[in-house]
Amino acid sequence: MLNQKLKILLQMRPKDSNMIFSWSANSVVNFPILFAVVGFIYSVIVFKGGFGKVDFHEVYLQNKDSLSVIIVKNRIDSLTQFINSIEKHKILKIGTKDDTNKYYNTLYNQAKSILKTSHKELKSISNGDSSLKTFIEYANINRDSLRYAITSLEIDPNNSQIKTVCIHLRDTCTFFGDILFDKEIELKFGISEKSLVDFFSNNSIFGFWFFLSIAQMCFWFLLIPLVIGSVKMTDEISLRIPLRYGFNSALIFSIIPTICIVVFTYLLYWNMIDKPIINDIFFMQAYNQKMIFYSIPGYMVAILCFSSYLFLSNKLELLDKYAVVEGDKDEHFKILADTFNFSFLCSAIVLTVFVFWVAILFNAINITEVMQFYRLKTGIPFLNNDFVYLIGLIHSLLLFMFYVPVKIRFNSLKITQKQKQSETAGLTSGRKIWKNILEVLSTILVTTSPLIASFIQKILETLSV
Repeated sequence: MLNQKLKILLQMRPKDSNMIFSWSANSVVNFPILFAVVGFIYSVIVFKGGFGKVDFHEVYLQNKDSLSVIIVKNRIDSLTQFINSIEKHKILKIGTKDDTNKYYNTLYNQAKSILKTSHKELKSISNGDSSLKTFIEYANINRDSLRYAITSLEIDPNNSQIKTVCIHLRDTCTFFGDILFDKEIELKFGISEKSLVDFFSNNSIFGFWFFLSIAQMCFWFLLIPLVIGSVKMTDEISLRIPLRYGFNSALIFSIIPTICIVVFTYLLYWNMIDKPIINDIFFMQAYNQKMIFYSIPGYMVAILCFSSYLFLSNKLELLDKYAVVEGDKDEHFKILADTFNFSFLCSAIVLTVFVFWVAILFNAINITEVMQFYRLKTGIPFLNNDFVYLIGLIHSLLLFMFYVPVKIRFNSLKITQKQKQSETAGLTSGRKIWKNILEVLSTILVTTSPLIASFIQKILETLSV
């Protein structure tokens, strides 16, 4: 009975029902999802350097607390001797010495108060609760020497060679008039390897940056089929001189964007910036090598978007002159314009998010213990945020380089001018002016978005200090 009903249901199924669940029928959704998964896998492989583990480490001031203890103990010993001396002579109250006794009583009370505070400070240091600012008050160091010591740090698996720098250690307590402690002492830098969870627990901003890196890579790979698919949809536009988007055409239109990106990366990262800004020692093993492989997909997506600009511009010009059906020009123009705007927006988002990503990494490194020590002693961050401005400016320049020529070409075509006239028909002169102003402003804002992102990052950093 059950088998008979099943046979009837199978006979009632449409002959082409297998297409409902076919791969091609759902490829618009399947490909972006698969590409995003590939991006996730790629980012994990890059950060792990294969399929190993991500090597995080933390640079810290190894003998910071012990040096502070030396100063505080020396102060406690001096204050104790002074208090004991006062207590021995406190009963002497001969008439002419009343003022002297009063003076010593005042000093005695002050010394007792400072001694009590010093004992609390010593206990705090012994319990590991002392802040970096406490040590900063005692340590003095030349800025160039400190910067050189930090940049010359190297990872030593056996910890057989500890990097040291000479500092001037001085007690800030001026109770006795003279400085109690003033010596040249070596400050040691330590490097401790951390597991991913422990490292992110102590440095939450690094955790945010790390997972943002993975999300950014997924987004880059996600955009590849979306941009290709949107441009491929323009193949439906019929022209007397056909121009279809395929592998050969994509390769040809990618030549100029590839040259521009290669020249940009070479001049910026290997010529203008003559040494690594972020050393491997700061937080991640082989950081600079990993970032080369990490940034390749991002710039490839930018090349894809820029090449689509050129392809769509060429196709619009052919539409203006060689449209098969004149009545379909307006509809086809809208398809090309929407596709161009989508590609432009994608490229702007890619380059802008990249600027935010770099800015977050700069902030994460600048708040580590050694970098905070540098900033508090010198008054400037170790990693200068002007480099973020530079990247934002160059990325905005890249957008301008491709957007402006293509947009001028768009606007010079008869079909574009006709479309604008139809859109503004019936509007008053005032509304036409405002419409044009808003279009220009929106274009400027999107094009300069990488640069704006760097300014926003600077404002946020200023507010958080």
